[in-house]
Amino acid sequence: IIITTLSCNINIFGSGGYTTKSTPSNNSFKAYMSYKTITNTSSSQYKLQQRATTGKYGIRTVNGRYCIAVGSYYTTTIGTKIDIIMENGNVIQCVLGDVKADVHTDSLNRANSNGCIVEFIVDIASLDSTCRRMGDMSYVSSDGLKGEIKYIRVYDEVI
Repeated sequence: IIITTLSCNINIFGSGGYTTKSTPSNNSFKAYMSYKTITNTSSSQYKLQQRATTGKYGIRTVNGRYCIAVGSYYTTTIGTKIDIIMENGNVIQCVLGDVKADVHTDSLNRANSNGCIVEFIVDIASLDSTCRRMGDMSYVSSDGLKGEIKYIRVYDEVI
């Protein structure tokens, strides 16, 4: 197996690569949305949720990856593998389950006005009670979600 690193932050390993995407500062807030708000049965988002299960803390998962929504700056292809790289070094493995509307993000389509970059897709009935009360998935500190996001890795692979 040959590993090649290109200077443009795209790494190629076999046939799958990724792109590293920057994040704005002050981004520790991590919102959530109910998977039940995805109601268009012909959409890719809905079809992905049919494959998802509710995992730890009420977060929806596909193949062990947390379902999330991000702005269009990162990607708009539902099912794309994404890793959230935290300032503390934790890597949170995710998959794109929805895309934030550009009108709800900054001028670069990266974050909401409250600094939220990543929105976790959850089953409200199973949601961690502290996260529900605070409105922030960062309170699931045992899984390394607390703190700032350093950057986001967007893979060239769709689940």
